[in-house]
Amino acid sequence: MKKVARKILALMVVSVLIVSMCVTPAFAASTGGRDFVYTVLGDGTAEITGYTGTATDIVIPSTIDGHKVTSIGNSAFLKDSLLTSVEIPSGVSKIGDYAFGYCDSLGNTTIPSSVTSIAQNAFCNNSDDLTIYCFKNTVASSFAKENDIRRAEFLYTVLGDGTAEITAYYENATEVEIPSLVDGYVVTSIGDQSFIFSDVKSVTIPDTVTIIDDFAFCQCNSLTSVKMPESLTYLGEYAFAYTDINTITLPDGIKWIQTATFSNCTMLESITIPDTVEIIFGNAFLNCESLNSVTLSENLDSIDCYAFRGCKSLESIIVPQGVRHILNGAFDGCADSFAVYGYPDTEAEAFAQRSGFEFVPFSISV
Repeated sequence: MKKVARKILALMVVSVLIVSMCVTPAFAASTGGRDFVYTVLGDGTAEITGYTGTATDIVIPSTIDGHKVTSIGNSAFLKDSLLTSVEIPSGVSKIGDYAFGYCDSLGNTTIPSSVTSIAQNAFCNNSDDLTIYCFKNTVASSFAKENDIRRAEFLYTVLGDGTAEITAYYENATEVEIPSLVDGYVVTSIGDQSFIFSDVKSVTIPDTVTIIDDFAFCQCNSLTSVKMPESLTYLGEYAFAYTDINTITLPDGIKWIQTATFSNCTMLESITIPDTVEIIFGNAFLNCESLNSVTLSENLDSIDCYAFRGCKSLESIIVPQGVRHILNGAFDGCADSFAVYGYPDTEAEAFAQRSGFEFVPFSISV
């Protein structure tokens, strides 16, 4: 009888062990992934299975309680009506069925190139504002096209310092927020001609970016709004030439306004040159026909030839005392009554006399 009892007890223990091995427990993240629910997969990585928080903009963690996140499970964010944007980290390879289904406020969704599987219904019944941010020739790109989802596709290259440069933009999203991370690399540069001729209407550039290179947004004829980061230190030649931007705030940190940076921006009405700027190069604001207000940098040294040529709505300019060089032609083609305000016996007065403009010294009431 005792032997039978021992056998029964042994069988019960084995049964409990088998059940515990077959069922994968769910965990709520304790560190590094607040409000995320996950399970540990057989390979030791984590699958996000739910979200208990109320945030509207979510960045899914790349690791959670020490486990690398590799999967977004079935129905993980199903019917999350608060969710407006989500960033999926590099390392995730799978997005399950209905993972983001019926999220009727979901807009920007960043999907890394590591994702190799997206279930057909992963983003079903979302809002018309859904835009997938992804990379050229990836599963995410193909998925967006096949399901007629608005997409913003980027190409990038890894620079020598281990950061990323956006090198090209494709597809049909017109309101674009450039990501601060691409496949785990911090975006520090918007490359040469990266958005040239695109149909973007507004662009938000992240605070990680320090360089907007030559021709980056040149001839984006529909571009009206640009949000520049405070981190920016270099703005390239023709970077925003032939766009329809009507106002722009330049951050402190830029030392030069390069050749033709804003040339032929015919809708631009006002510009304040930050005090870090020392030189405005030639043609910088050429033919900005609506430009009627310019505030120059207090630390400005030089205004190059034709910098403001053809700005026919510009009626006057106040020249700071420290400006040493204003080249001939800098303000040709401005308003007929164009006047130069400045200090007597400075370059401002000498330039006005050379160019045949009225000079108004600060000692005279304006």
